[in-house]
Amino acid sequence: MDEKIKLQEETIKRNLTILSQKDSLADEINKFASYLSKSESEEKEVTTFSQEIENLAKESSVYLIGIRPAGKTEEGISRKYSLELDFEAKIEQLFEFFYAIESSNKLIKIEIYHITPKSAESSITTCSMRVSKVIIPE
Repeated sequence: MDEKIKLQEETIKRNLTILSQKDSLADEINKFASYLSKSESEEKEVTTFSQEIENLAKESSVYLIGIRPAGKTEEGISRKYSLELDFEAKIEQLFEFFYAIESSNKLIKIEIYHITPKSAESSITTCSMRVSKVIIPE
């Protein structure tokens, strides 16, 4: 009888430990919940990504010349979409745009960029870049 009681006490202690960890696990999950998204069609996800970049460009006063899809790769359960961008901006606006992309609460990253002055004496630059976004389905 004492053996059964000890086994039940151990089981209860283990269960209490698990329950105490439940809240901390829920907090950890909530930290990363903003990175999860509902799985949508490839076309819809690329369109949404393009709109996000267009909004960031507009907020940074960057003049987008062109934006086009540059491919998709899959890694495990995640998908990575890339876009090629061409735009013009003053150097301050350019860095503001770069910062807006890199500090976004979405998983967006600047992969590569190329900056050139628009003309010899102009304060405006032209830039080509590739940005990517990782989608992790819920």
